[in-house]
Amino acid sequence: MASALDVGFSRPQGQAAFTRTVKLGPDLGASVGARGRVEFSLRRAFVSGPPALGLLPSVDPAGAARWDGSARFDLKLHETTTFGLSGNVREFPNRAALVTGRAEVRAFF
Repeated sequence: MASALDVGFSRPQGQAAFTRTVKLGPDLGASVGARGRVEFSLRRAFVSGPPALGLLPSVDPAGAARWDGSARFDLKLHETTTFGLSGNVREFPNRAALVTGRAEVRAFF
């Protein structure tokens, strides 16, 4: 188990004030049997100052997500093959949460 703290400052072009973003939260990881690993991460962001602006126009907000969580599971199937599952949830104010997931098999040769 570990705790993470990330502090960032940015100043939008033409603004005198800075945007301050503080993210904090825990990271948890554990072995599952002899061949597996599971990891969890959760971050809460606190933003103050003028709103952050993206460099390119898009539908995604430029600022930090209010909540950001991820989970990952990896399992070694064979000496050169692993299986992985991962998921990520990002929650922004006044928007639906953005949920993504991935399943993969990796072969090393």
